[in-house]
Amino acid sequence: MGLSASQIRYLNLTGRKNEVEYSVQKLTYQQTELTKLTQKIAKDYNDKMNNKKFVYNTFNTNGDEVQKTLTYELVTGLGADGGMNMRIVDTNGNVVVPALPQDTEYIKAKDKETGEYTKYTDTNAFISDFMPGISEEEYDTIKDYTFSALKAYWESSTYYNENYLLNVLTSVRSDMKGADERYLIDKQASDPSYFYDKLVNGDWKIEMQQTSVVSGVTSWEDIESFESLSISEVLNTDDDAAAEATYDAEMAKINTQQKQLDYQLKQLDTEHEALVKELDSVLEVINNNIENSYNKFSS
Repeated sequence: MGLSASQIRYLNLTGRKNEVEYSVQKLTYQQTELTKLTQKIAKDYNDKMNNKKFVYNTFNTNGDEVQKTLTYELVTGLGADGGMNMRIVDTNGNVVVPALPQDTEYIKAKDKETGEYTKYTDTNAFISDFMPGISEEEYDTIKDYTFSALKAYWESSTYYNENYLLNVLTSVRSDMKGADERYLIDKQASDPSYFYDKLVNGDWKIEMQQTSVVSGVTSWEDIESFESLSISEVLNTDDDAAAEATYDAEMAKINTQQKQLDYQLKQLDTEHEALVKELDSVLEVINNNIENSYNKFSS
């Protein structure tokens, strides 16, 4: 092999060697990402296997002791329906509900600057504040609606906007203990895991109605302790089977990907080793050619 041909071969082999080394780097990065994913899968699995829940210890109709998962519906349900006939409030005293009751006749919108609540019972004021830019024809159509009818009409109109969604979080209704009692609407309240987290973190608390022996007045009061209501905290095994199935499926997928990476890396390693040997061989030919040429000229 001539010197020029040897040099061309050497450059080609060097280029291929660099490509192989770059491919190894990419596969090694993928392995690192798989390791991170494996750690996340393991953590999620452990979290699921060790998560907890509150249970309500009670008795069934036969007098047998039973445990019921503590849910929003169980706490707020009527006693006649097997519920605890209590309520959930947040740290600001708002009554937590999954949705605003359909019979709400008015809302109180909180002023962002003053923090005061403005009661809307007048349709004109409601239209002015919540339906800006309404045409005169449209106004003539709805100006005599009752508040509840106007609200229902407006919610399905093009004027429905985020301002209402913000204010409805502090909505009130007159058929509760007083006009100042507000709702906090949280659609996730019915999710048992979410409900548990809110109670554990102290974001929500349970209140029950108690009647004063002295005055005879009934009011909502914080419960003294969960134990007093026969509520206890236990491991939540409801999702263990699903967590284990998910873990097994995801780890099987990871193992398959890991084997593929190992195989590709082994192939590249073999190719890299062969390239290094061939490069050494070509380099030796080049050096010999140069040495021979030098000897000819020197003689």
